[in-house]
Amino acid sequence: MSPKSKQEYFEALHRRYKEASRKEKTIIIDECCAICCYHRKRISFRRAHNK
Repeated sequence: MSPKSKQEYFEALHRRYKEASRKEKTIIIDECCAICCYHRKRISFRRAHNK
């Protein structure tokens, strides 16, 4: 996945995440871990810096 593709994916993911329930947020993060091969901690770091 190219850096531009990851950025677009994270932007779409952020929109979904903001409106999701707690259970859905867990599913979204798990999906992102599988697609981007990131650890959960790294994804939470990206979310915190993309506000």
